[in-house]
Amino acid sequence: MKRLEPFLSNINLILIMTVEPGFGGQKFMVETMPKVSFVREEFPHLHVQVDGGLGPDTIDIAAAAGANVIVAGSSIFKAKDLSVPIESMRTSVLAAISKRVV
Repeated sequence: MKRLEPFLSNINLILIMTVEPGFGGQKFMVETMPKVSFVREEFPHLHVQVDGGLGPDTIDIAAAAGANVIVAGSSIFKAKDLSVPIESMRTSVLAAISKRVV
């Protein structure tokens, strides 16, 4: 991540893939959360986006690690009511953010 430092004035978001890129519906890789935590701790002013395997069952882990921008596909589009997983994930992220704010 030190390689990012020269570019920090031009970066406002870092994307961390939480699945192997390629296709939708993959299983969330919890082993990527140390990267999320590291970025949140080292670069607290940046948005930390996570993409892959995110839904109501995994969002708390990602939000607690420091993710504040969520990309979710299957968990939303397979739901009968799209607003249910969206609101669940929004609530989780906002709760995690409020715990981090001093």
